[in-house]
Amino acid sequence: VLPAKVSTVLIVEAGQLLLIGILAVGALGWGASLLFGGRATRYAAALFAFIVLITPVAIHGVLAPLNLTGPNAQPLPLPNSGVVRLVIWKFTVDRIAERPLLGWGFDSARRIPGGGEPFNIATSNRRPAVGDIYLPLHPHNQVLQIWLELGAIGALIVAVVGGWIIWRIGGLSPPFRHGALALAGSIVVYDCLSFGACEC
Repeated sequence: VLPAKVSTVLIVEAGQLLLIGILAVGALGWGASLLFGGRATRYAAALFAFIVLITPVAIHGVLAPLNLTGPNAQPLPLPNSGVVRLVIWKFTVDRIAERPLLGWGFDSARRIPGGGEPFNIATSNRRPAVGDIYLPLHPHNQVLQIWLELGAIGALIVAVVGGWIIWRIGGLSPPFRHGALALAGSIVVYDCLSFGACEC
């Protein structure tokens, strides 16, 4: 019973952190639109394109030095679900590096070689290790999924089209512009931390 309660608490904490991130970025988008007008959407469009193009390299740079799985895994001060997410992302960027230009094919995330293999993580010296599989259906990050399945070409298309859509928000009247930019920022946060690109 106690492990189940601990897992429930950690899942709730992770969900709360995601909600805080969504609300914070939404508020930031609203405030930026209010303060900077249409320029805020141009900055946001450029930032979106930059995030789409740089994400695999940035995640690789952060996670490559970390030993997250196996008997010598490093315990991290994160909820179990957060550590599992990092392992999935590390596995995903390694697969991206194998086919960086064209990717593995549309909707191929659930069939990536090695994705169904299990792993264990260390939570702390006082808690038993927990595990998952390296790629359960999708990477829980739409940017990484786009890179994984469609490669750099797909990521470039998404960066350009998505950036253009955000840029167009600048043409809306102020009340709608504020809300649309806040909504766009919130959606990006949610999609980069939880949702799969092929989910409805």
